Amino acid sequence: CNTTNAQTLFAVHVMKISNVLSCSFSSWYNTFKYVTFKSIIIPLPDELVTYLHTDELVLPEGSLCGLYSKSKNMAMDGDDDDEDIRDDELMKNYEADWSTTCSTKTAQAPAFEEFDETVNTAIATLGGKVFPKLNWSSPKDANWISFDRTLMCTCPSEVYLLLKSSEFIAHDLDQPFIHCGDYNSDDITVSSPVSYDLVLRRWQSLDPST
Repeated sequence: CNTTNAQTLFAVHVMKISNVLSCSFSSWYNTFKYVTFKSIIIPLPDELVTYLHTDELVLPEGSLCGLYSKSKNMAMDGDDDDEDIRDDELMKNYEADWSTTCSTKTAQAPAFEEFDETVNTAIATLGGKVFPKLNWSSPKDANWISFDRTLMCTCPSEVYLLLKSSEFIAHDLDQPFIHCGDYNSDDITVSSPVSYDLVLRRWQSLDPST
């Protein structure tokens, strides 16, 4: 009897694809937007989803200026002018090395000019600093690759860098329904592509210990 009850309870509470889809940011944000941080949802074009799927960590053309600006702003907050100069020189050398790498035949940099413009507009609307995520997950495991070790982004290149470096984002893209009880990889209707969104949330400096 206990075994039967346990099996019934498990069957009732097993996660389904519809539950996962209901947890997608765009499914609940309009209902709760008055009690959470202001956010902007941007549909991801197919070519950008394909780019995020690739293994190569090559940032889109014209995106390095954002990385340099962020590092420079961080340096300007310090008191040591000599350290500022060293940081500026380091970033210039980094840009030169990266540009050389991206110009080779084995590392072709993509370009998403129209999408970049949309992202820049959204970032400006949200105050110039944002926190990125996709439908479900944020790239919280990729903060190590950020210059300031946070998920704060001020331009598209920083968003791309975090998304490309995250295992959580890879899971969202590759197998979001893998733990669902009604998931069947052979079922075309179940494994069909998800409509992915880039979610940009207004940056808030929160104390993780509170």
